[in-house]
Amino acid sequence: MHEEIISRLKEIWKEVLKTDHAEPTDTFVAAGGFSLKAVLLTNRIRNEFRTDVAVTELFNGLTIQLLAEKIAANEQSPFYGLGAAPLKDDYVLSYNQRSMLLRIIADGTDTAYNLVSTFIMDGQPDLNILNTAFFALTEKHEVLRTAIVWKDGTPYQRIREQEEMPFVISRETAAAGVLDALELEEMQRPYDPEKELLFRLRLLALDDGRYALLFSIHHLICDAWSLVILQKDLFRYYELFSQKQYPDNAPLAIQYKDFSEWQHLMLEEKEDVLKAFWSSAIPVLPAMNARNRAVPAGNTLFDGAAERVYLSENLTAGISRLARDREATPFIVLLTLSAVLQHYRQGENEVLYGTVLAGRDHAYLEEQVGLYVNTLPVFARIFPHMTFTEVLENMKDYILPAFSHQLYPLERILEDRLPGQRQGGKAPFHTVFQFLSAGAYPEDTVPQVGGLQITRKNTSLIRCKFDLQFNAFEQNGGIVLEAVYRKALYNSSEITALLTLFVRMTERAVNNPALTIHNICTGEIYRQQFSRLS
Repeated sequence: MHEEIISRLKEIWKEVLKTDHAEPTDTFVAAGGFSLKAVLLTNRIRNEFRTDVAVTELFNGLTIQLLAEKIAANEQSPFYGLGAAPLKDDYVLSYNQRSMLLRIIADGTDTAYNLVSTFIMDGQPDLNILNTAFFALTEKHEVLRTAIVWKDGTPYQRIREQEEMPFVISRETAAAGVLDALELEEMQRPYDPEKELLFRLRLLALDDGRYALLFSIHHLICDAWSLVILQKDLFRYYELFSQKQYPDNAPLAIQYKDFSEWQHLMLEEKEDVLKAFWSSAIPVLPAMNARNRAVPAGNTLFDGAAERVYLSENLTAGISRLARDREATPFIVLLTLSAVLQHYRQGENEVLYGTVLAGRDHAYLEEQVGLYVNTLPVFARIFPHMTFTEVLENMKDYILPAFSHQLYPLERILEDRLPGQRQGGKAPFHTVFQFLSAGAYPEDTVPQVGGLQITRKNTSLIRCKFDLQFNAFEQNGGIVLEAVYRKALYNSSEITALLTLFVRMTERAVNNPALTIHNICTGEIYRQQFSRLS
């Protein structure tokens, strides 16, 4: 029996880690595994064997052989109960949706969560085929048919029937030079979640002979991962229908409403365990660092911009080497550095910020459209006399178990700490860090579809949900570090200097992780330019 399990595990191992090598004695870290791969691997194991493996175990020397022994013990995963919910008129909102809806209501930011994408088409698309393709898309992903309804002061999601879809893509004309303005117009156009569909499409015939497909969708029913799925499915359907073929639209195992219902049931069942973990993980809730600049009201606050810096191949290799030496991942190293930066900016020994996770901890959810993305709180105690190695070890001890307990929503963590105080869905921090994997966002170029060459237009319009968000992603052997910021609070030169400081701190930590935090953070640049930014 063990040999059969090992054989299947080796296949999954190779597929997830993109390697040709898999032996029973191999460990995850030695094979080059990192945080997202750990989530994907545990998802596949859960789906294949109905057994739950904690992410922490993968980073603590668990071999393929030991994995097989654990699976043979037949410890059934709690996620295996995820299935179709009983049919009814209305379903609970997921905690992700509820938190976002509360923020929208509290801040009056009704258009701050509109996601807009534009696809440029060389060639003339067939409007009838495009409409048929999108109809098939709404049939497969019923979350696209969501309405938000209120009953006795509580919001619910209601799924319209397919025949209720009052949707046809119209053809318009426009000048190619006004696409940015049209994107802004779409981004600022509000939705009525109870009466309208939460997405819009416009096909524009441009004056230069090309076409543009302008796609807008509300964040309440979609995240970045979902955009990848929607783009892939829409153009796959268009290709099939243009060849007079029909997609094999086998029903998905679950839909978003099923996840929402299951999430609430799981929280009821595991509330005590999850609550106890987070009470211990975050022993105190640090006061949110006050902004010392005037903050505009409404949607203006969400107007953002971005600056980038490139971490060289040598520095990236150093980050990976440090991660391997400490049985961590590049994500955890960079997450630790962002914690050190927060400590230095705020002048506090206890810092709380966030990290953004995909929130898809089940194989069923990998092909789902919906709002799954989850902001996980990151708590760290950092003192100037500590070495970077010590802070990194503490971060590893914190974040790996946190991954395994991410089912507990941030909103509930706050409710536990501040009983009776409505938070309006707001996070208790202004800064987040995110490590983006390949494929986390839609591709800029789409393979030729139905005789069309399609390119995703880069937009200069950025909506910033936090004051400052650091994104890191691999590119050309190095790592791009991007800072997305609110223009009402920061300017380009300030952010550029902050990124420069981040790079210098990274170089010092990688070259000598035994340095104290005081020595890693020492630098006149910060004191001159950033003392006012905390």
